[in-house]
Amino acid sequence: MTVRSGGGEWLYDLEGHDGRVYATAWSPDGRFLATAGYDDTARVWDAAGGRELRVLHGHRTMVSSVAWSPDGTRLLTASYDNTARIWDPATGAHVDTLTGHDSAVSQAVWSPDGSRVATSSHDKTVRIWGASHQPEVLDGHGFGLYTLAWSPDGRHIAAGGIGGTSVWDAERGTHLGRIDGPQRVQSLAWSPDGQWLATAGDDHVRVRRLGP
Repeated sequence: MTVRSGGGEWLYDLEGHDGRVYATAWSPDGRFLATAGYDDTARVWDAAGGRELRVLHGHRTMVSSVAWSPDGTRLLTASYDNTARIWDPATGAHVDTLTGHDSAVSQAVWSPDGSRVATSSHDKTVRIWGASHQPEVLDGHGFGLYTLAWSPDGRHIAAGGIGGTSVWDAERGTHLGRIDGPQRVQSLAWSPDGQWLATAGDDHVRVRRLGP
């Protein structure tokens, strides 16, 4: 993976993964990078010069996503081994494993306040994890899910995959409906004010207004 300046100038390459790098994320303070790869590992890097600091072993197959907690003290990974894991990026220690999905976990994200975790899966569900290990299961989409995002205010979760994008009330777990197209959503993002949702997949990006 290559890191460049805002002007496109090459800075350095991150070399260490054995195979394709699937995801990357900056730490909230910009001091570190985390990456996820097909070699079943996640890695933590010094963003100032690209030095590898930690290799996180534990997943049994490819790591599909990586996310920093809002305060930067925890790292969250998702994997096709049907689990998500929480790590201490300062030491590389494994903190917790989230189990329950029946198929590959495509993405895992923190809530905006860092108190909860949401995971999406090919098993057609989203799960919300709090302090206990009894997740709330959000269903209703009906197809495998590839990506998800929490709204900036923490009130809604959107998840996309085959068949478009679904939106849930994150507090009540209510399925609010499915937005058709693109038919295979690979990525999505809320606008900072939470009024708009952009979904990407197939050969186009679609932007919809969801707020009042």
